[in-house]
Amino acid sequence: MFKKLVFSGFATILPVMLGAIALPAFSQTPSFIAQAQTKNITDEELGKFAKIILEQAKLAKATQIERLDVLQEEGLTEEKFQEISKQQSNANGQGSSNISAEDMKKFEKVSPQIQEITETYKMKMREIVQVEGFTVQRFNEIAIEVEGNTTLQKKVTRLLGLPE
Repeated sequence: MFKKLVFSGFATILPVMLGAIALPAFSQTPSFIAQAQTKNITDEELGKFAKIILEQAKLAKATQIERLDVLQEEGLTEEKFQEISKQQSNANGQGSSNISAEDMKKFEKVSPQIQEITETYKMKMREIVQVEGFTVQRFNEIAIEVEGNTTLQKKVTRLLGLPE
């Protein structure tokens, strides 16, 4: 349960926190300095980290519902939107023979709305992290450390009130 909630959250949080172009944090090799800093995670930081994870989960759910509502209003499924989006980025719009003109028109109509929802989500995520007194960098350092440390995972699980 912990990994499902927290690490699916990390998959959402970390790319947002690192920016659209950066790789997710745990696909990068942390520097020696970052590793040394993450070893000193206080209980207070861990508590704040857990609180951020809970807030992020709520925000992610609300954002997903908002995205789905926008897509549904236009008659697109999340899967179709992702398929068109992927094809657009991979082929610069070429070879889209399996995408109807109608679906493409719907995609073009909802894309700005989806982009706005995504940008709002990123902004709110940064705010959640900063309200708890973290920099994005420190939050990511803790996330990396928790991801690779079962003792810290258990502590966060307890703080989240999840079964171990």
